[in-house]
Amino acid sequence: MRNENSIGAVVIYEDKFLLLKFKLGYWGLVKVDIEQEESKEKIIKRLLKEDIGIEKAKIIKDFEEHIDYHYNLQSESIHKFVTYMLVQSEEKEVELSSKHEDFKWLPFNQAIEKAHFNQMKSVIRKANDFMKLKNK
Repeated sequence: MRNENSIGAVVIYEDKFLLLKFKLGYWGLVKVDIEQEESKEKIIKRLLKEDIGIEKAKIIKDFEEHIDYHYNLQSESIHKFVTYMLVQSEEKEVELSSKHEDFKWLPFNQAIEKAHFNQMKSVIRKANDFMKLKNK
């Protein structure tokens, strides 16, 4: 079994969450494999620019959520670890990379409904709860 590490982002614009439709058919959050030694912040900025075309964004401090799951790629079993950070976008325009075929900015309840995997729904819930507490 091979391990993979990724960094992802819960991207929000105003009160909406960004969900992406991956070429594999599921809706989820933006993420990228960690291929070299870079800080999480640098990876997030690169991810935002390369995968969704967003350059004006702020990483919200003190939010970091971890998930892990298993999947098979051809005949290989992979254990994937993903760290999600919370990002406040200053721009609504999205330019999709070749990994994605659609996107939607959705209010919380619709984002939960649209997200495909339960762990991803949990990350979105925790990000929403974090923002509610932060904005009190």
